[in-house]
Amino acid sequence: MNALIQHQALSYQTAMSLAALVADYAEQENLHICISILCPKGAMLVSLNMNKAPLHSAKIALDKAYTSASFGLASHSWKQKLASQTETLNALSLQPKFTSLGGGFPLIYQGEVIAAIGVSGASEKEDMQCAQIAINALSSLLEARL
Repeated sequence: MNALIQHQALSYQTAMSLAALVADYAEQENLHICISILCPKGAMLVSLNMNKAPLHSAKIALDKAYTSASFGLASHSWKQKLASQTETLNALSLQPKFTSLGGGFPLIYQGEVIAAIGVSGASEKEDMQCAQIAINALSSLLEARL
């Protein structure tokens, strides 16, 4: 039995690079979003609010990232996962920082959640597409820095 468990976590520098890539994509698509990237324990690494992003989007992006960091699942997956258990979904929805809105994803490297991203401000589908930019760039960005 191991007395200590080691975990990997995304550096703030890499989190900033991912957020910039997502913001650049959103700007090209003429979207105005907020981006939150959290460590696996839910602490903020990066919060980026684009000009003209809706005010509520900053907190919603945080909630999406927190939900994904907490459970290691995409935030939107709860709708399908608990489709037949509405009481459970309703109970979870009452918890602070929980949301089943799409746009939150765990950032996974070598099978381990190393961070989570949440995007809000556009449509749910567009938020998810923006977050996917970070997911797609993650491995190559990490490999270039390791």
